[in-house]
Amino acid sequence: MKDQQNTLWKATCYPKQKEYPSDIDIVCTLASLKLELRRGEYIRYLNSFLDKFEIYLDNAQKARVYTNIACNHDYTEETLEYLLKAKDLDSPFIETYTGLGLLLL
Repeated sequence: MKDQQNTLWKATCYPKQKEYPSDIDIVCTLASLKLELRRGEYIRYLNSFLDKFEIYLDNAQKARVYTNIACNHDYTEETLEYLLKAKDLDSPFIETYTGLGLLLL
């Protein structure tokens, strides 16, 4: 069942990404599919997206990507770096501040 869901999401999202390459919702959905495959692929995918589209994203969108990356670093030093980047952008996402709180306790 899960394989069928992944195939359906990929069939839906990949064409949409080609049509709207900087759409943050599509990118985060595709990244979550990649997370199911491998954590490193997820992080590389989101970093690659930032490299290509960072200048087109607003601060909230960048903060969302940084927070998503941080949440997949398993409480490493990189986790803190990405969460601080998101915080510096005035992240509107509670996950940013929850993650910082957990790391800094």
